[in-house]
Amino acid sequence: MIQAIYDEMWERFEKSIVSNQYEIDKNINSSRDLRRGITALSYLNENSLKTTEKICAFTEEIKEIEPSLYVQPVNEIHLTILSIISCVDGFTLSSIDENRYMEVFQESMRTAEPITIQFKGISASPSCIVIQGYSDKDRLNELRDSLRNNFRDAGLHYTFDTRYKLTTAHSTVVRFSNEINNCPQLLKFCQENRERDFGRVELSSFDLVYNDWYQSLGNTIRLSKYSAMAI
Repeated sequence: MIQAIYDEMWERFEKSIVSNQYEIDKNINSSRDLRRGITALSYLNENSLKTTEKICAFTEEIKEIEPSLYVQPVNEIHLTILSIISCVDGFTLSSIDENRYMEVFQESMRTAEPITIQFKGISASPSCIVIQGYSDKDRLNELRDSLRNNFRDAGLHYTFDTRYKLTTAHSTVVRFSNEINNCPQLLKFCQENRERDFGRVELSSFDLVYNDWYQSLGNTIRLSKYSAMAI
């Protein structure tokens, strides 16, 4: 099922690049973009420097081809565990009880099984390029379900699953922030790296954050951190 999602994304990416109908995201780095939300995530550089370095080597190669595209900074590369409250314009922390969200997050993490992610291959959409991730024994989705159930049971506001149910383990690393100068060359490079291996990551560090749409650290407030030393 997960591979089918990545493959469907890839097909849409190829069609959009070939037809020159890819989507340019004009909101990146815009001070007028006030979309904010609450997310449980894991920063890759806090879990595996080796895999993070491999991903950065890949994005550096893309920058050589298309230097105007937006590349996720190394310390912002992450895996979304679950978007608790999806980013909406004007959402602020004052509208929720931060402590209750932190408590539910910590409770969920304490009962989580060890999670290993294999990052292998790339996919893309008409607006971005992602690293494909695969969770060992589906434990990532087990954690997601635990978070969903616990936030529901706590009676807290949430918006997860309103657009779609998150099941993949991808990490978005490049966004089409400007016009692509050489679509054929970018497509060829992506095709050549479709099966590129970025390594395995044992997740041991997790955060609950108040964030913008792009998970920019400049707009991020860490609400809670969980470190699983036994993983």
